[in-house]
Amino acid sequence: MTDITQPLVVGVDGSAPSDAALQFACGEAAARRLPLAIVHAWQPFPAYASAAMMGPGPVTPAPIEMAQFGRQLLDAAAEVADTFGPALLHEEYLVEDHAPAALLAASENALLVIVGGRDRARHEAGWLGPVPLRLAAKSHCPVVVVPSGVDLAGDVTVGVDCSALSEDALAFAFHQASRRGSPLTAVLAFDFDARLTGLDTSLLADRRANAERQLSEALSGWSDKFPEVVVRRVVTDKAPIRALRAASSTAGLVVVGTHGRGVFLRHVLGSVSSALLRVSECPVAVVGSPARDAEPDRS
Repeated sequence: MTDITQPLVVGVDGSAPSDAALQFACGEAAARRLPLAIVHAWQPFPAYASAAMMGPGPVTPAPIEMAQFGRQLLDAAAEVADTFGPALLHEEYLVEDHAPAALLAASENALLVIVGGRDRARHEAGWLGPVPLRLAAKSHCPVVVVPSGVDLAGDVTVGVDCSALSEDALAFAFHQASRRGSPLTAVLAFDFDARLTGLDTSLLADRRANAERQLSEALSGWSDKFPEVVVRRVVTDKAPIRALRAASSTAGLVVVGTHGRGVFLRHVLGSVSSALLRVSECPVAVVGSPARDAEPDRS
């Protein structure tokens, strides 16, 4: 296995979401003045995948052809990276391995891994390939999943659920908003179901007041650490996925936490995170553990 040690990593495969991820990664690397690893992973078809078994049509490509195609993709990606100027240092890696395995290995030394998500021109909301889902669930660092056809400009939005993992997401979101010079919107959705309360407006008011208090407590201290970041607080009785999907239509980045601590939970992607990756209209950052460059104590 090739050792990939750059702090930022992007996976490319020639698809439209991959192109969007590359643009995001180059912008991130240039802004942070960090080296970027551009990775294409491939594997030869197994011997039993013969033309007879595959049915009529072209014979499966030979390994040398797949490697040549991968090198062409990397050369094209390097040309895109070069347009960001000489300050962006980048290196290309052609890795013979499953894409999720190659990127998971790279995440062990990385600060951030970026991959393509849904192709919005070809697939309706709900479709997503296995690479971003597996990577978001198991990565050793935060992962950004970028759908195609999105405007990378916009505010940073962070989903807050007042758990310990929200602290990791908040740290990442505040660092991103500070670097971008953009406002930050903190969303807490408490999902009030009026059917279970007989349309009890007083209970709804109590739940909202409690949610507002929880959000204030979660954000306490962050404005002192990041005084330059303008924070907008949103408390809603919508389901979390509905609230964050709506926010993604105008945001430049949505940040969510997930499971990520403990022997079992670090391999489980939360339901909100998983659903948002499938429907978001903007890039989504999944933060399952503290970002190595975004600890609560600001440097």
